[in-house]
Amino acid sequence: MNTLDYDLGIHLCFSLAKESLEDCRWHPAEKILRDALHYDNIGETMTLLCSSDKIDTVLCKRNPAEIIKIIGRLDYDEVKDWIVPILKDALKNDDISIRDSAVMAIENFENKELFYLLKEHNESIDWLKDYINEIIQKDGYKGLKLREFAEKHGVDYKKQRDSTYLDTLTGKSNIRDDLDN
Repeated sequence: MNTLDYDLGIHLCFSLAKESLEDCRWHPAEKILRDALHYDNIGETMTLLCSSDKIDTVLCKRNPAEIIKIIGRLDYDEVKDWIVPILKDALKNDDISIRDSAVMAIENFENKELFYLLKEHNESIDWLKDYINEIIQKDGYKGLKLREFAEKHGVDYKKQRDSTYLDTLTGKSNIRDDLDN
């Protein structure tokens, strides 16, 4: 394990331990990861951190699902060189939370080219299978609807999609739920 693996892993794990990760809310771990994206071996480091059999023993007791969720909040262009193997492995994992995080990341990236991962995946849990089918059928509809909402209110969607700012516009705690109504 090199210094980047260890330092980034410790920073991410402590950040996630200090503050819980909530959907549609910005988390300090996003900045930690974004600041590390310029390192040459960031893909190898993230692969290590997302490997459930290594992270528990090497760094800290964090579920890789949380780290995959953080990666999924970045722009696809920032991670496209190394994310696909991580998502493929996550979709094969026995832990439902890791598979769910991979599905959420694919949806959040809003890149239809990644949908093949969902189409090839044979999910055994009914609710996650339904979620995957919804994403494929609607072609990422929820993400597109959220973007339209942000643009209507003059918000830079890419910078604010996981921010509480969109919540303050609506007075809601989780606008993704309300977009379906």
